[in-house]
Amino acid sequence: MDDNTDPDNDENGSNKGKFSKRKGKRSKTANLQIHNEKVIEPEAHIPSNAQFIGYKTFVVQNIEINNINTCYKMARYRLADGSIVSGQLPAELKGSHFGTTLRTYVLYQHHHCQVTQSLLLEQLREWGVDISAGQLNRLLSEKYDDFHQEKDD
Repeated sequence: MDDNTDPDNDENGSNKGKFSKRKGKRSKTANLQIHNEKVIEPEAHIPSNAQFIGYKTFVVQNIEINNINTCYKMARYRLADGSIVSGQLPAELKGSHFGTTLRTYVLYQHHHCQVTQSLLLEQLREWGVDISAGQLNRLLSEKYDDFHQEKDD
């Protein structure tokens, strides 16, 4: 019999056969945040006199990579004296058209994983990021004085 129909294999771990959990083994998924929950009903016809006894859980970890484009609309006002006051971009952007997660990912892939610029460029474009080879090169080489200073300290 399979796990779905085996009467000796229940959620409470009453199956004490050779496949029982090792003592002291921690649950790998106990502290995971669950983002989606999907209920899967058996494909077989369930008779009307069947009694629901609960769920057997199976947690799957995955990552999701999305292209997220944000348009910042900085409000502008003309004051009575003729000067203009404008909203400011978040400091972490540092004037870049590429967000911190994208920049961090690119730096990590290139410097830590030794992914070439051409492969990074291809991957980013496949994900819908509109970036040129020159822009990618600048992301990898410019405006990282903070990193260089931290490295030197």
